[in-house]
Amino acid sequence: MKFKLWGIGWIMLITFLTSACYETKNNNELTEKIRQYFKKEKVEFDAELETCLIIPGGGCTSCIANGVGFVESNKEYYQKGQAKNLVVFTRINSIKILRRNIKEINEYNCIVDSKDQFYIDMKERIYPIILYLKNGEIVNVDIQSPDTGALKILEEILQKNKEI
Repeated sequence: MKFKLWGIGWIMLITFLTSACYETKNNNELTEKIRQYFKKEKVEFDAELETCLIIPGGGCTSCIANGVGFVESNKEYYQKGQAKNLVVFTRINSIKILRRNIKEINEYNCIVDSKDQFYIDMKERIYPIILYLKNGEIVNVDIQSPDTGALKILEEILQKNKEI
């Protein structure tokens, strides 16, 4: 009986560790793909920028709504005048609708990407994408999908960085 429980424990541990490695590997691959995409598009980021939240105009409706709600409820981190955090609205069909959804858009450090430079043409384009940067270089990428808590992680990082 002990042997069976011990064996099941090892199987569960190995499964957990390999799935964790797989997730990290995929994230590294995604980070590299997005890094290459922005290089190809000649998009450069300021050295002071630490996070860039890219919210598409279409795709996973609830994910996009969560992204917009996140920005509004964390306005202190995205206010105009600070240089650490940026929001990009890309593939926007109507600026009027965007302004209606985000009432005080002029008070945010944001870009309305009318040239679709930030529209990442990959399967992840339907979700809000979070870029983590250091010295103007993308060091990590996270996706806010129904299966992730990427915005919660971003919020924790923003709060932690504020305390420093």
